[in-house]
Amino acid sequence: MLTEQDIDQCLKMLDGIYTLSEPERLERIEKFVKSTLSITPDIYSPKNLKYLFSYPDPIGVFADFVSNYINSNIHTEECSPIFTRCEVEMVETLLPLVGYPEGDGIFYPGGTLSNLASVFLAVKRAKVDLR
Repeated sequence: MLTEQDIDQCLKMLDGIYTLSEPERLERIEKFVKSTLSITPDIYSPKNLKYLFSYPDPIGVFADFVSNYINSNIHTEECSPIFTRCEVEMVETLLPLVGYPEGDGIFYPGGTLSNLASVFLAVKRAKVDLR
């Protein structure tokens, strides 16, 4: 069973890491990664049924690598024209599939924000005054 002490011990490996020499820093990072992997649930296990995700998709891993390597924001087209265009293309492709060929859309970074937006839109559509 994972405890707070396990997590604290793992995170302590990063204390003072920038004051170390390069070889010491790399060794400490290696220990941190190994420790992190040892206390992280095995998503490849057939017993992994309690989480909202499954094993990584190779295309998704590659896309994640590229987006992290670029380290760009997509809040404006000037910051990342290709990713902004990808989002527009995805919205335009998905809208007809859900019955809104002339609609509009936006992607949210996670489930919580998506759920909050859906509740807001449902209240707005029902014209409910929550005050």
